[in-house]
Amino acid sequence: MLLQNRLCCLVAFATVVPQLLAFSSIPKGAAQCEERDPQSSEKPLTSIYDPPTADEMDKVFAALAAFDFGDGAVLTPAPLPPPDVDAVKELFGSNSLATTSIASPGRIWGGIMHNYVARQELYLPNKAEALAYLAGTGPAPARYAEVHIALGALETPRFVEYKVGPLDGPAAEMEVIFLSDQLFNSRSREGNEMRALKLMVDLILNEPEMQTITQESFGGAVHGTGLNNHEPAPPGLIGTERKTPILVNYAIQGTWRGKDLHLVPLSFTINNTDADPSKWTAYDFYYSEQGPFTHDEFIAKYQADEIEKVTIPPEYHLEVIQKSAFPARRPELPDRKYSELPGPQAYMPEGARYDVYGRTVEWMGWRFHAGYNFRAGPDFHAISFKGESVAYQIALNEIGLIYSGNDPVAGNAFFLDSNFGNGEYRELIRGVDCPAYATYLTNYWWAAPGGAQTAERSVCVYELGDGGPLWRRGGPFVSGLKDYTLNV
Repeated sequence: MLLQNRLCCLVAFATVVPQLLAFSSIPKGAAQCEERDPQSSEKPLTSIYDPPTADEMDKVFAALAAFDFGDGAVLTPAPLPPPDVDAVKELFGSNSLATTSIASPGRIWGGIMHNYVARQELYLPNKAEALAYLAGTGPAPARYAEVHIALGALETPRFVEYKVGPLDGPAAEMEVIFLSDQLFNSRSREGNEMRALKLMVDLILNEPEMQTITQESFGGAVHGTGLNNHEPAPPGLIGTERKTPILVNYAIQGTWRGKDLHLVPLSFTINNTDADPSKWTAYDFYYSEQGPFTHDEFIAKYQADEIEKVTIPPEYHLEVIQKSAFPARRPELPDRKYSELPGPQAYMPEGARYDVYGRTVEWMGWRFHAGYNFRAGPDFHAISFKGESVAYQIALNEIGLIYSGNDPVAGNAFFLDSNFGNGEYRELIRGVDCPAYATYLTNYWWAAPGGAQTAERSVCVYELGDGGPLWRRGGPFVSGLKDYTLNV
């Protein structure tokens, strides 16, 4: 959001990596703005747009735990159990999970086979009621949560949306209002499904024949020791189906997503349409741009030397991959000129020139509520300048990252990262993501396997002078005005 004088709104997300922390010192005499918890500060009228807190999410779950979803469905409390590895191995024995489809004897695949809350976020109030309240001509609209429920334990699984609240009341007095039924296989991917997919991939790639292939091809690496995998999204574009590409890659020690940088030429697809992961199968195996093969065809052709083989040497190569992907400076490389000197720093000579009340920000006549949602991130409401309304809401309708890859599986699909991973807020790095003097706010989100999550210092507010003019004029005299921006 960019408003004249100027107001820039950019919500940043970052995962704290200890090796990257770079705390900048603040010049002597500079004021540093204190952190303000939106739940402990004064609550203005615009708090009707506050997203649910962790405590409120827990209350919503408590209300839903006592709700009758029909067909005897009840929620399993978070944290949800992981897959039972031993039970899965016992069920399949020497049979490959890639080609064997059998019914599970129980909920051996963990959370995905349970009834659980997949997501919670604010259910926005009615616009007319909100405007009347802000204008002082109507009562405050109650805050509700929009909740997505995966009923994976039912014989015919369902994915349902509810409106639950009011959030400021006790759980026993909350009402649960049905909103809509969605196709179960059109739901967003989350941690319960990811854990089941990871286990299936691990068991397939660690079959003796598959281990031989990966060890001979990829420098002695096997899945879990040197190799990892990635499950791109979406799992197909047909709501009644669910088919997930599996890309195999080198594991980068000490990172979560470093593996995405170093694919190996081995991939396949899992048909995970069925609600029971024991009935999932794997097909379309590709190896060094050769295929597709069935699981058994691939192994047979490899063993018979009927396909061109890849050999990545273990010496040196794996060390280079680790160094090139790990987010840290490589000490063996020479310093650049003047790189040992500290860079320019910004500071506030006499303290902040803005105020933060809960999640409402005031600066130079501007006033707005800085909220967020799970799907698309920043969500600003009640934007005004000098008391005059400028916009009711400024927000992204959706965040979509469309991409493909140079791989027979990844290259035949355009992946759409639309809501997978969105809303999983992380702590910002002071002095890197935001100036050291910034004001930090706390966000909350719901993790399907683990319940309510608190992400402290996941939004920052700060004013910054960019060193250039807002306007400048020449002639018989020269004049201008420095440019400052408020960033959220």
